[in-house]
Amino acid sequence: MDRFLEQANKRIGELGVTSAEVAKACGMTRLSLYNILKGKHRPSLPRAAKLAYFLGLSLDETLGLSATDVEGARARFSKPVESEENTEASENASSF
Repeated sequence: MDRFLEQANKRIGELGVTSAEVAKACGMTRLSLYNILKGKHRPSLPRAAKLAYFLGLSLDETLGLSATDVEGARARFSKPVESEENTEASENASSF
């Protein structure tokens, strides 16, 4: 999250926008944005998505996910889950 905070603050400067403009574009108050950018609060998923999109940053990084976290999740969820029905169908097909 610290890296995101650094990048978000840097990106706001690069874009030449005020925190009030960022907050309005992301549908939050300036105080909410301030607390997020100071690391006092973590944004909700919808706010994180809006903030990442507006600033042109990665949502993974906005949420504080590392590349290892993301790859681990992809690996866990990319494996097909076999149900009993699929297993029985495979066994019956292989017996012919």
